[in-house]
Amino acid sequence: LVLLRHGQSLFNQEGRFTGWMDIDLSQKGRAEAAQAGRLMKNCRLDFDIAFTSVLKRAIRTAWIVLEEMDRMWIPLLPRWRLNERSYGALEGEKKSDMDRRYGASQVHLWRRGFSERPPALSKDDWRYPGWDRRYREIEEKDLPRTESLHDVMRRAMPFWQEQILPQLEKGKNILVV
Repeated sequence: LVLLRHGQSLFNQEGRFTGWMDIDLSQKGRAEAAQAGRLMKNCRLDFDIAFTSVLKRAIRTAWIVLEEMDRMWIPLLPRWRLNERSYGALEGEKKSDMDRRYGASQVHLWRRGFSERPPALSKDDWRYPGWDRRYREIEEKDLPRTESLHDVMRRAMPFWQEQILPQLEKGKNILVV
Protein backbone atom coordinates (compact mmCIF):
# COMPACT_ATOMS: atom_id res chain seq x y z
CA LEU A 1 0.00 0.00 0.00
CA VAL A 2 1.34 3.39 -1.01
CA LEU A 3 -0.45 6.57 0.06
CA LEU A 4 0.54 9.54 -2.10
CA ARG A 5 -0.60 13.12 -1.69
CA HIS A 6 -1.41 14.95 -4.91
CA GLY A 7 1.16 17.37 -6.29
CA GLN A 8 0.96 21.09 -5.60
CA SER A 9 -2.36 22.53 -6.76
CA LEU A 10 -2.94 26.02 -8.12
CA PHE A 11 -4.62 26.93 -4.81
CA ASN A 12 -1.69 25.49 -2.81
CA GLN A 13 0.57 27.72 -4.90
CA GLU A 14 -1.63 30.75 -4.12
CA GLY A 15 -1.95 29.98 -0.39
CA ARG A 16 -5.70 29.29 -0.59
CA PHE A 17 -7.89 26.74 1.19
CA THR A 18 -8.81 24.07 -1.35
CA GLY A 19 -10.96 21.34 0.21
CA TRP A 20 -13.61 19.99 -2.17
CA MET A 21 -13.02 22.70 -4.78
CA ASP A 22 -11.86 20.98 -7.97
CA ILE A 23 -8.57 22.77 -8.56
CA ASP A 24 -5.94 21.45 -10.96
CA LEU A 25 -2.23 20.92 -10.43
CA SER A 26 0.30 23.69 -10.88
CA GLN A 27 3.30 23.10 -13.15
CA LYS A 28 5.27 22.33 -9.99
CA GLY A 29 2.59 19.81 -8.98
CA ARG A 30 2.84 18.05 -12.33
CA ALA A 31 6.61 17.86 -11.95
CA GLU A 32 6.22 16.51 -8.39
CA ALA A 33 3.87 13.79 -9.65
CA ALA A 34 6.29 12.81 -12.42
CA GLN A 35 9.15 12.65 -9.90
CA ALA A 36 7.05 10.45 -7.59
CA GLY A 37 6.30 8.10 -10.49
CA ARG A 38 9.98 7.85 -11.44
CA LEU A 39 10.98 7.21 -7.82
CA MET A 40 8.41 4.43 -7.42
CA LYS A 41 9.45 2.87 -10.72
CA ASN A 42 13.14 3.04 -9.74
CA CYS A 43 12.24 1.36 -6.43
CA ARG A 44 10.49 -1.36 -8.44
CA LEU A 45 7.12 -0.70 -6.85
CA ASP A 46 4.20 -2.08 -8.81
CA PHE A 47 0.47 -1.74 -8.37
CA ASP A 48 -2.60 -3.77 -9.21
CA ILE A 49 -5.14 -1.02 -8.59
CA ALA A 50 -5.17 2.71 -7.87
CA PHE A 51 -7.75 4.76 -5.98
CA THR A 52 -8.07 8.54 -6.00
CA SER A 53 -10.51 11.15 -4.82
CA VAL A 54 -12.87 12.49 -7.49
CA LEU A 55 -10.90 15.75 -7.59
CA LYS A 56 -8.82 16.46 -10.69
CA ARG A 57 -5.63 17.23 -8.74
CA ALA A 58 -5.60 13.68 -7.37
CA ILE A 59 -6.70 12.05 -10.62
CA ARG A 60 -4.12 13.97 -12.67
CA THR A 61 -1.41 13.06 -10.13
CA ALA A 62 -2.35 9.39 -10.53
CA TRP A 63 -2.35 9.67 -14.34
CA ILE A 64 1.12 11.20 -14.33
CA VAL A 65 2.49 8.69 -11.81
CA LEU A 66 1.08 5.71 -13.70
CA GLU A 67 2.39 7.06 -16.99
CA GLU A 68 5.89 7.44 -15.53
CA MET A 69 5.64 3.87 -14.21
CA ASP A 70 4.31 2.52 -17.53
CA ARG A 71 1.23 1.28 -15.70
CA MET A 72 -1.52 3.25 -17.46
CA TRP A 73 -3.45 0.00 -17.85
CA ILE A 74 -4.17 -0.68 -14.19
CA PRO A 75 -7.66 0.19 -12.90
CA LEU A 76 -7.92 3.76 -11.60
CA LEU A 77 -10.97 4.20 -9.41
CA PRO A 78 -11.97 7.71 -8.27
CA ARG A 79 -14.03 7.68 -5.06
CA TRP A 80 -15.62 10.66 -3.28
CA ARG A 81 -14.86 9.27 0.18
CA LEU A 82 -11.17 9.97 -0.56
CA ASN A 83 -11.80 13.67 -1.19
CA GLU A 84 -9.79 16.17 0.75
CA ARG A 85 -11.33 17.59 3.90
CA SER A 86 -14.10 20.13 3.38
CA TYR A 87 -12.98 23.51 4.67
CA GLY A 88 -16.51 24.87 4.36
CA ALA A 89 -16.75 28.64 4.02
CA LEU A 90 -12.94 28.90 3.97
CA GLU A 91 -12.65 27.14 0.59
CA GLY A 92 -11.14 29.37 -2.05
CA GLU A 93 -10.12 31.99 0.53
CA LYS A 94 -6.51 33.03 1.09
CA LYS A 95 -5.12 31.54 4.28
CA SER A 96 -3.47 34.85 5.22
CA ASP A 97 -6.84 36.66 4.90
CA MET A 98 -8.50 34.07 7.13
CA ASP A 99 -5.70 34.48 9.70
CA ARG A 100 -6.47 38.21 9.80
CA ARG A 101 -10.25 37.71 9.91
CA TYR A 102 -10.47 34.93 12.50
CA GLY A 103 -7.04 35.02 14.15
CA ALA A 104 -4.10 32.74 13.37
CA SER A 105 -4.68 30.57 16.44
CA GLN A 106 -8.32 29.89 15.46
CA VAL A 107 -7.35 29.04 11.87
CA HIS A 108 -4.59 26.77 13.18
CA LEU A 109 -7.15 25.00 15.39
CA TRP A 110 -9.46 24.47 12.40
CA ARG A 111 -6.60 23.13 10.30
CA ARG A 112 -4.84 20.92 12.84
CA GLY A 113 -7.34 20.21 15.61
CA PHE A 114 -9.09 16.85 15.52
CA SER A 115 -12.65 17.94 16.31
CA GLU A 116 -12.75 21.60 15.26
CA ARG A 117 -14.78 22.50 12.17
CA PRO A 118 -14.33 25.66 10.09
CA PRO A 119 -17.44 27.78 9.40
CA ALA A 120 -19.94 25.80 7.31
CA LEU A 121 -21.12 26.57 3.81
CA SER A 122 -24.81 27.26 3.38
CA LYS A 123 -26.64 24.91 1.03
CA ASP A 124 -27.28 27.80 -1.36
CA ASP A 125 -23.54 28.62 -1.64
CA TRP A 126 -22.18 27.78 -5.11
CA ARG A 127 -19.34 25.84 -3.42
CA TYR A 128 -21.75 23.42 -1.69
CA PRO A 129 -21.09 19.94 -3.16
CA GLY A 130 -24.81 19.30 -3.64
CA TRP A 131 -24.64 21.57 -6.70
CA ASP A 132 -21.87 19.48 -8.30
CA ARG A 133 -22.95 16.76 -10.71
CA ARG A 134 -20.30 14.30 -9.57
CA TYR A 135 -22.05 14.05 -6.16
CA ARG A 136 -25.62 13.60 -7.38
CA GLU A 137 -25.79 9.94 -6.29
CA ILE A 138 -24.65 10.72 -2.74
CA GLU A 139 -27.24 11.21 -0.05
CA GLU A 140 -27.50 14.83 1.07
CA LYS A 141 -26.74 13.87 4.68
CA ASP A 142 -23.33 12.61 3.51
CA LEU A 143 -22.35 15.81 1.67
CA PRO A 144 -20.23 17.97 3.96
CA ARG A 145 -20.71 21.69 4.42
CA THR A 146 -17.58 21.65 6.60
CA GLU A 147 -15.51 18.90 8.24
CA SER A 148 -13.19 18.30 11.15
CA LEU A 149 -10.39 15.78 10.81
CA HIS A 150 -12.56 13.45 12.90
CA ASP A 151 -15.38 13.83 10.33
CA VAL A 152 -12.96 12.94 7.53
CA MET A 153 -11.89 9.82 9.39
CA ARG A 154 -15.53 8.75 9.76
CA ARG A 155 -16.10 9.42 6.03
CA ALA A 156 -13.01 7.49 4.90
CA MET A 157 -13.17 4.48 7.25
CA PRO A 158 -16.05 2.69 5.47
CA PHE A 159 -14.11 3.00 2.23
CA TRP A 160 -10.99 1.61 3.89
CA GLN A 161 -12.91 -1.33 5.37
CA GLU A 162 -15.03 -2.13 2.30
CA GLN A 163 -12.63 -1.41 -0.58
CA ILE A 164 -8.98 -1.14 0.36
CA LEU A 165 -8.61 -3.69 3.16
CA PRO A 166 -10.21 -6.56 1.18
CA GLN A 167 -7.82 -5.87 -1.74
CA LEU A 168 -4.85 -5.91 0.62
CA GLU A 169 -6.06 -9.19 2.14
CA LYS A 170 -6.06 -10.66 -1.40
CA GLY A 171 -2.42 -9.66 -1.73
CA LYS A 172 -3.04 -6.76 -4.12
CA ASN A 173 -0.64 -3.83 -4.32
CA ILE A 174 -2.54 -0.58 -4.03
CA LEU A 175 -1.80 3.05 -4.77
CA VAL A 176 -4.02 5.65 -3.12
CA VAL A 177 -3.68 9.26 -4.28
